[in-house]
Amino acid sequence: MSIKNEFKNIAILKEKGFQTVVNGSVDAIIKQISVECNESYEIVSNDLTPNKEPTNHKKTLSTTYGYNEFPFHTDGAHFLIPPRWVILESTNTIAYKTATVLVDTFEFSNFVPYDNVLNHAIYLVSNGNYSFLTTIINKVLNGKPIFRWNPLLMKLVSKGLTFDLKNVNHTPVRIEWHPKQILIVDNWRMLHSREAVIDEEKLNRELKRYNLTPLDTHASI
Repeated sequence: MSIKNEFKNIAILKEKGFQTVVNGSVDAIIKQISVECNESYEIVSNDLTPNKEPTNHKKTLSTTYGYNEFPFHTDGAHFLIPPRWVILESTNTIAYKTATVLVDTFEFSNFVPYDNVLNHAIYLVSNGNYSFLTTIINKVLNGKPIFRWNPLLMKLVSKGLTFDLKNVNHTPVRIEWHPKQILIVDNWRMLHSREAVIDEEKLNRELKRYNLTPLDTHASI
């Protein structure tokens, strides 16, 4: 896939649900998104490195799956309002073949039981310390549709089918990492995963993640 050399405006991001940038400035991108969306954000950043092996500590994708492939998920699904935008940045000077993979939930309209499963089935979201009930697509929380999915943290509590990507036609987009590359993702629309980490990248694969949550809708339990 082609890689944009700069972040020009949010139109491409809104159209595709994601955008890649090389040699850009995360601070400048966040500022531009804030201006063009007329929103202020709570910004939480952290470093992402592969875990050597699963643990029994806090239930996260890293501690559960280790070097193995991650399931497709929404970042921050355990928050009442998940981050609006997720920005990933390769801070290393080498390329990574272990790809981040994206799926566009807008493709799911061909899913036959779409309305019942995504808009009406009730899931319990739990991260061990707190829990709440929600549908996968929730328009009530802030007036805009939020697609939330994390099979590790969400359990179906109503009758009916649970959501399974195997039942939905979708076209994954693989993004291998170039030096100084930035990936901007619409976290209310796109699901993402990580491939199983290849051996030579287990010790040096490192990305920095920035989660952007609108201040006027941010809430957690």
